[in-house]
Amino acid sequence: MNGILIGRPNTPFWQLTPPGALVRNQLGYFCAPNAADASYAPAHCIEDFIAYGFLMSWLSPDDFALWWRLEGEDIQWLREYFLRSLETVLLSIYLGAVEMPEGGKPYTDFDGGDYDSLNVGNSDEGEDEEVSLQWFPTQIGADGVLAMDLSCSVVASADREATGGEPVTIWLGKDAYRNRARVRAAIAWARRVNNLDKAGPEPKEWRKLRVPIASIPASVGSCGAFTRWAQSAWPN
Repeated sequence: MNGILIGRPNTPFWQLTPPGALVRNQLGYFCAPNAADASYAPAHCIEDFIAYGFLMSWLSPDDFALWWRLEGEDIQWLREYFLRSLETVLLSIYLGAVEMPEGGKPYTDFDGGDYDSLNVGNSDEGEDEEVSLQWFPTQIGADGVLAMDLSCSVVASADREATGGEPVTIWLGKDAYRNRARVRAAIAWARRVNNLDKAGPEPKEWRKLRVPIASIPASVGSCGAFTRWAQSAWPN
């Protein structure tokens, strides 16, 4: 299992050294054969949702035509942009900047310009193929379920009929983001595991909201991902 492995359960997550290898299932996402993953049903655990987002951010020759043009940190950046998009929309909810929907009509007033995108290929330098990949929220339902899309849009192509295909949509249940300290811990730990030196500090809004920095034991719940990580035996 390629999961996050924790050696000392009493060590705060920000002091742990994560595995550095870049792998497809970086956070050890697991879905039982008779269960639905987050692309079919809302995830009810923030850790599982993040692990699934990392899994969907893996670009392989089988499903990404410009795979051969990926640069060394592109997948890490796409995963970082996933974390930033998730963090941005959840902080907006916590700060009251997003009006939670009422009466059955979902909230969809998101500005794509607020969310980072990853460009693969460079048409400005004469390359004939370039696409833009972006994780961004698309709606919050009346039940508080958040939908996030990974979209691929064509910036330049020699094929005039080329499209980026249908976006991948994943769903997060409201109960999964109620616990703000747990959300902050999960995002911070995933960012640490992603191991991108240029990611920068976490948003100052966490301190503005007075959300405590939780340690792993305080964040572990009954759902799969964090429990598996905390019970593993990888040494610090």
